[in-house]
Amino acid sequence: MKLRAWILAGILFFVSQMAAITIQESYVLANILWAPFSAITNWSLPAETDPYYKFISLIRFDIILFVYAVLITSIVIVFKALFINKKSQPYEFEQELATALEAAYDDSLPTDTVRREVRHLFDQIKKQITNFVGVNENNVRAVMVYQTPGMASPMFSKMTWGSPITQEQKQLDDLAFKLLLQGGRSHTLWPDAKPQLPNGDAESYLLVRNVGDYRLGFLFAFKAKLSLSEEKLDKLKVEVAPITLLGHIDKILNVIVNYR
Repeated sequence: MKLRAWILAGILFFVSQMAAITIQESYVLANILWAPFSAITNWSLPAETDPYYKFISLIRFDIILFVYAVLITSIVIVFKALFINKKSQPYEFEQELATALEAAYDDSLPTDTVRREVRHLFDQIKKQITNFVGVNENNVRAVMVYQTPGMASPMFSKMTWGSPITQEQKQLDDLAFKLLLQGGRSHTLWPDAKPQLPNGDAESYLLVRNVGDYRLGFLFAFKAKLSLSEEKLDKLKVEVAPITLLGHIDKILNVIVNYR
């Protein structure tokens, strides 16, 4: 046992001495470390016989180490920012979504409070979609369209945005909705609706709905013609992805159904 302790102590002493000597004399590596920067300056040293040679060599070595430390730190920070700590941008309506869900599941809250929070959530979603497609708020109408289990077909809710419309326009919107619904996609655009619906006020329609069996959708009618590429439509799907799941949340759906 004592022999093993002596051997271990000897090894530690040897390693510590070698480390000390290496650190003490490592300044001789300065020329190698500075090679990548030689185009800036050769950083010549005085002759080895100069009494300040070693001191100046150590100062130069310390500066080179500092330069490397700054460069390595900068690279690590950039790498972390680009790859490690990069997080998806939160949805613009993330806070409203959390608040609406919390309110919907809080049975102690008055019905009006829950209704207000859910309405505010869809206000924000509408605002984001409108801004995304670049249409002025005054040129957009929207309505939530729901279908609960047992219903023969979807129904337009009382949760609407925009100026009041005539009964004829409601029928045209319903026709547009049914055509968009046939696509079966979560986001369907009808960019040139006016030729088929000349008596209507909409140039384009957009339906954003839940995935799976239809339960809840957001129908937009634009008085300006939209022209969205598939790439931009795919980007929109990502930006408002949560709405494609809200139809499966009964508490939210019930608010839409009973909205007055």
